[in-house]
Amino acid sequence: MLKQEVTRKHVPEVHGDDEELFDMICDCRRFKNGENFIKLYDKGDWSGYSSHSEADAALCSMLAFRIGNDPLLIDKAFRSSALYRPKWDREDYSSTTIYKSVQILDGKFYDPGYSTDCPFVYLDDKDREKIDPVKLAQTFKEKHHYLLVKSSGKENAQMFVYENGHYQIYNDNMFKGLLKELIMKYVPYLVSTRVINEAFNQLMMETSFITHEQLDAQEQFINFENGLLHLPTMVLYPHSPAVYSINPDSLSVDRRKAGNTDF
Repeated sequence: MLKQEVTRKHVPEVHGDDEELFDMICDCRRFKNGENFIKLYDKGDWSGYSSHSEADAALCSMLAFRIGNDPLLIDKAFRSSALYRPKWDREDYSSTTIYKSVQILDGKFYDPGYSTDCPFVYLDDKDREKIDPVKLAQTFKEKHHYLLVKSSGKENAQMFVYENGHYQIYNDNMFKGLLKELIMKYVPYLVSTRVINEAFNQLMMETSFITHEQLDAQEQFINFENGLLHLPTMVLYPHSPAVYSINPDSLSVDRRKAGNTDF
């Protein structure tokens, strides 16, 4: 009798050989969340998560950040982990998990300039990375010039952010979008609506306000595209956030409605 030939499922060729993949895994171990990665990838320990599937998604996100938008290589890396189990062989499960892990990164993958020295991330008692909303708000204040503007105690504050030599009016979603961008720069896999809202509320609790009358009140300066012209001396100075010059276009209704950001 002829021996029946075994039919094997075709596995597409992946980008990157075993040596390159090994280097990527080593990089993941060195990142700030390296301890958590080792716990999942090397030990298969998902005790810090509500389910094995949640741990699969977390590991997939870490792999996707380092590997990039390469589902086949992410799949290959995951299959070499201690979390791998027969359920992963279900194409609907593995492909969906990989797809979501890539989508959540929104194109913000690893690059040589990536910094793991994040000032607002800490490890909780289960060695999981978390974002401190208070420190996130503090980091935002260090990286952005902004004004909270209102003329009376009962009035809701308006937000103006310094951009391109002017202060631009921002609605809540636009402001939260800047917080999201800050998280994406360091730890894109930790983006959270709850954290963004908490940091936003921290910033809105500031007691330092200026009045509407203080905007564009320094009449000795005229704001040009290439600098601030000081009228008494006719000297052109560089743009400065200390001069509360606003962009008139930013006050339009269309501008106020623009920039609704999903986060």
